Amino acid sequence: MGYRREERIPLQVPALVSGLDRRGRAFIESAKTLDISTAGARISGLNSQLDPGSVLSIQLGNRKARFEVLWVGEPGSSREGEIGLKCIEVGTQTRKRIIYIDDQEHELEARRGMLEAAGFEVVCVQSARDAVEYLKNYGFDALIIDFPLPGVDCTKFVFAVKAETPETRVVLLSSYPAQIPEALLSEVDAFIHKGEPRQKLLTILDEMIGNSSVLKWPVARISSRYAIHVAVDVKVFRSGHLIVISGRSTDLNEFGLGAKLEQELVPGEMVTLEFRLPVADEVFSARATVRRRSNACHYGFEFVSIDPAQRARIRELCEVLPPLDIPQPV
Repeated sequence: MGYRREERIPLQVPALVSGLDRRGRAFIESAKTLDISTAGARISGLNSQLDPGSVLSIQLGNRKARFEVLWVGEPGSSREGEIGLKCIEVGTQTRKRIIYIDDQEHELEARRGMLEAAGFEVVCVQSARDAVEYLKNYGFDALIIDFPLPGVDCTKFVFAVKAETPETRVVLLSSYPAQIPEALLSEVDAFIHKGEPRQKLLTILDEMIGNSSVLKWPVARISSRYAIHVAVDVKVFRSGHLIVISGRSTDLNEFGLGAKLEQELVPGEMVTLEFRLPVADEVFSARATVRRRSNACHYGFEFVSIDPAQRARIRELCEVLPPLDIPQPV
């Protein structure tokens, strides 16, 4: 058995945790730390179900970092309800937070990617009821709301939000401007037709709440990259349709993949990566986010949902691959 090299400090403080649960659904919840160290932390109090290998963002005050789930306490054990974490990325400032309501999932995903790429922290929901729960418990700098929403009086909803949190700025999106009540238009801070360029939303937000944050992820690379060249398929949903983009990988580590693709992606988009590792029979499949674009169609992906066995296979493979920071023979 190994031993812990860093000292754990007992510390119980509230924390804000966000990420994807084991079913791939985004969540944001309150939890509390049990102890911390220079390499990780132990938390409890989450309702969302997680698997080892998941990546979470955790905020303590105005400090924020990203963690990988190492273990989840088994029901009935002494560690039931506890989660062990390893720090993989440290930030210095929280991002401005936006909640976006739209009953159409493809609209949510498209704008979520753009907003996250611009540096905002985004919570997407498909109903006003879900939005109310978030608005009650967490502060948001801006609310983006689609019109119309099935079964919702948007005018009353926006009025209630403004009454409860007057500092929250509201942006109204719609493809049907002629149907928008005057009372609703008078309550919101901005209106954007869905047919307008999506960049306009970023312009409006910048005018209303300022820059998303001085924090740009990733702050620092924790793990080396290793050269690997295999075929890669990237699957992404756009406007409700599945698009498959082919390409070839350039580098790999246990946290992500670099690849050159035949078509463009938007940083922040959620995708599924499929590729074969050398001397492996099965297709490796993992959910990931587009984290960076270094030049024309060359992208960096961060694994979001990956099981421990997959991560272990990648780690073993990287031990025999050439690191990118070591000059390779031509």
